[in-house]
Amino acid sequence: MRFSCLDAPEVPHTKQERASYDPIDIDQFKWGRLARNRLTQLIHQAGDRVALTVVDTDRYGRKVADVRLSNGALVQEILIREGLAVVYKQYIKSCSNATLVEQAEIQARQQKIGVWGDPSFIPPSEWRHNNK
Repeated sequence: MRFSCLDAPEVPHTKQERASYDPIDIDQFKWGRLARNRLTQLIHQAGDRVALTVVDTDRYGRKVADVRLSNGALVQEILIREGLAVVYKQYIKSCSNATLVEQAEIQARQQKIGVWGDPSFIPPSEWRHNNK
């Protein structure tokens, strides 16, 4: 499954990535771990239950979904507002919550929250492109 509208920093997936001393990788994985930890915290606070609304299937066959907590909050908006993820610009046209997440990103950028306060941060899509 993939979250709609959102592109989160990467976490290391391979032994080589886990062993990397490249400052760009270290920074990317730091933010990826922070995003993953915050997501875990949000889900736990919601009683370990979320509501998924599948909105698409990506080219790899993964379901793309809006993810809401038990209080109705959109997880994507929270992570983007907290500067732990960015709007996935490549797919924003098909995002039913585009305005909401774009506003969240504007706020985070203006306030230099999370990744927006890190001058070394490279957007996840750019990091993935450079590490093919």
